[in-house]
Amino acid sequence: MNTKIINIANKYLLLCLLVFTGFACDDKDDKEDTSIPVLISQNIEEGAVVGPNGYVEQVFSKAMRQAPDTEIYFNGGVVRVTINYEKVRYTFSNMENKACTFEIPAGALTDMQGRAYDEDFSVNFTAKSEVAGTGKVFDAIVDSKGNGDFTSIQAAIDAAPFELTAPYKIFIANGTYTECIRVLKNKSYIHLIGESRDGVKIQFALNRVSESTNMVTWHILFSMKILLIAKLVILKNRMRL
Repeated sequence: MNTKIINIANKYLLLCLLVFTGFACDDKDDKEDTSIPVLISQNIEEGAVVGPNGYVEQVFSKAMRQAPDTEIYFNGGVVRVTINYEKVRYTFSNMENKACTFEIPAGALTDMQGRAYDEDFSVNFTAKSEVAGTGKVFDAIVDSKGNGDFTSIQAAIDAAPFELTAPYKIFIANGTYTECIRVLKNKSYIHLIGESRDGVKIQFALNRVSESTNMVTWHILFSMKILLIAKLVILKNRMRL
């Protein structure tokens, strides 16, 4: 009889322990993040001197998006920015010897829950034809979304001067480029610099008998879709700019 009572008591004690543990282990980490976005960094500081082709980028504390019915400005004109999670970027080109101003009004950017970055952002800088040591100067920018000098890599290579004796740097923004690239003999010193290893993809149909949707993709660094005839052609991926 005593053994039966003890067993029943043990069962109730175990049940109480499980209930108490359930309350104690309530995961507070699942609570909604109510913090507002914070600007972490920017690639161009106030008053900086940069090259004529490049981009303005801000990094926030969380993934961002542009709020509906808002506008972002470059030199007073409305522009479209590219947003990749927490990174907000505007690409500019052909700004030789010009003063530049990039502006994001308060509330134009929000996080994914609609909480706004509630400060005005602006940066003034100067773009010049030749800037040494900045690491941000490119001779051409390729962006499949139309935010650069070219939308295809081949077009940028074709536009490069012949018989170069110094590096001609072509920046390739993240995106998918469906093309077979050729760098011919008279196009030496071409530097193809991808924004990231996983973000830049070059593809084309290997089997011309199959449907055109049957694609094979390689990352730019190891791509078999780049036919190199010229000497001194360099392929790079930038893990972080």
